[in-house]
Amino acid sequence: MLFVITYKYYLVDVGYPNEYGYLDPYKSERYHLQDFRRCRQPRNRQEVFTHTHSSLRNVIKRSFGVWKQRWRILQNMYTYPYKTQVEILAASMALQQY
Repeated sequence: MLFVITYKYYLVDVGYPNEYGYLDPYKSERYHLQDFRRCRQPRNRQEVFTHTHSSLRNVIKRSFGVWKQRWRILQNMYTYPYKTQVEILAASMALQQY
């Protein structure tokens, strides 16, 4: 019998509490990619983790930016009721993947 355990985490910024399900960077380490570009490469595992965390957040931000550019309706979602917002998001995701 094969058991598969999957874990899901939310990639959060330093301001969020470090609780189960939230993955935040180390607070005492340099964080922004510009800091890593100006200085040397990460020197310990905390800096490697923080560098990877920062890189992932940038990829996610760019992906949402591309998504909002393609589907301009996503830029003004607050004008719609919550249920309609959910339906618009689901439809745009389906069309994006198609």
